[in-house]
Amino acid sequence: MDATLWFLRQLLRQRRSFFLVLLIGAAWALSLGLRFFATDLDAQDRLVLFRDGVGPFLIAAVVLLISMLYATSAFAQEIEDKTMFLLLTRPYPRSRLLRDKALAAWIASAGPSMLAVALPALTLLPLEDARAREVAVAYVVAALLASTAYSALFLRVGLSASRPIIWAAGLAIGWEGLVGTTPGNLQLLTVQHQAARFLARTVAPETWTLELKLRVPEGSAWVPALCLLGFTALLLYASWRRLRSFELR
Repeated sequence: MDATLWFLRQLLRQRRSFFLVLLIGAAWALSLGLRFFATDLDAQDRLVLFRDGVGPFLIAAVVLLISMLYATSAFAQEIEDKTMFLLLTRPYPRSRLLRDKALAAWIASAGPSMLAVALPALTLLPLEDARAREVAVAYVVAALLASTAYSALFLRVGLSASRPIIWAAGLAIGWEGLVGTTPGNLQLLTVQHQAARFLARTVAPETWTLELKLRVPEGSAWVPALCLLGFTALLLYASWRRLRSFELR
């Protein structure tokens, strides 16, 4: 745990923290602007605006960028400086090194991601309404799940490229941006689509049967949540395989 905290301090100490504050501040400023300048919106309109507009944007853009910012940096310094061997010669196994680095990247990504979603939710949503509170909680959980998968994805990218932020940006635009919004089975393999499925099954408008007046479920929210956790496990395994391939010279 001491190594995890040390790696976390290294991540948060770098200039990337400036961009983190900028991203969270921009997300909050957007919600403040909508809250105080769009005065003609009532409570229900604000709920719909956050659920169908602001919330999906935060998950697809802000959470992705925060995760990219920190997860690609986990091994970036050592790879760019060609000092990876210094990490690999320390007296603890590579599996523990990966665990500590991945945990530090996840904490640095997930915490700010949830904050970047929670602040706009608290600003825009009418929290005296139980339905609005459900929407807020669902989006914060979706941010946690998405940032977990994104952290594992960009950690793997960071282990493979000398300039990982460039490759990660290309992956985000090409895979998450294009494939994730293109109809077809391939989009099921994107974090963005699975996060959208999770939200659709937790905060979608309620429907009722004519006879029983019961809510008709659209499927379990556990399925996309488990898919995201499955992505995370596979990507961490791929990172472990990549770390094992490094040779000391």
